[in-house]
Amino acid sequence: GNADYAERALDEAASARDRALRERDDLRSQVNRKHEVTARLEVALERERDAVATARAAEEARVAEAKEEARAEAESALRAAQRQVEALERSLLQAHSERDDAHREAEDQAARATSARIAAERASEEARG
Repeated sequence: GNADYAERALDEAASARDRALRERDDLRSQVNRKHEVTARLEVALERERDAVATARAAEEARVAEAKEEARAEAESALRAAQRQVEALERSLLQAHSERDDAHREAEDQAARATSARIAAERASEEARG
């Protein structure tokens, strides 16, 4: 009786030990699978962060390039406008100069005409006189 009881108790203990070992192995497998999933998620997260950083850098470079192009275009337009203003100023000076020349020429002609009229009047008076 006691030997059978002791043997059954040993068998149950061995069986319980085997179950505990299997549960431990199952838990270990679950933990390992969770570690693998976590590691894959961390890699995916790191890739996403890299992709975001790359996209951000590309966008910043694109914005900087667009600003630089706009600045260069504005400078070019400004230089063109300055050249136009200078050309208009030269034209205006030329027109003023031509107007002044024409004015002087008209005054000279008027003076010559006046001199001729005076001379003609004198000649007329002398002829009458």
